[in-house]
Amino acid sequence: MAHTDNTTDSTLVFKYAENIKMEHTPEGIKVTLSNPWKKGETLHTYYLVDNAEKADKPSDGTLIQVPIHRGVFFTTAHANLMEMLGVQKAIVGVADAKYMLIPDVQQRLKTKYNF
Repeated sequence: MAHTDNTTDSTLVFKYAENIKMEHTPEGIKVTLSNPWKKGETLHTYYLVDNAEKADKPSDGTLIQVPIHRGVFFTTAHANLMEMLGVQKAIVGVADAKYMLIPDVQQRLKTKYNF
């Protein structure tokens, strides 16, 4: 569950994910991941934009064009979410393939199809 911060309508505050902050900017959405072990320190910042070619390249984070159409997944749990959404073809790579227990992924790994 999330709500907007009372001080500004552009910041999304999560109820349980307290180390994630999302803020609307003129170019897109700025996502800041805070370090849970070192209060006040940022682990990484992502800038989600519609057109990465036209956006200014940030010096303090990673620019990501959205929507994302393909991804590499490290756990079955995360890859399974893609399958549940009906977009398992967006899975273009996996880590520890022998533990990836999704039939479609296993079949594509066997045939080397679409990886």
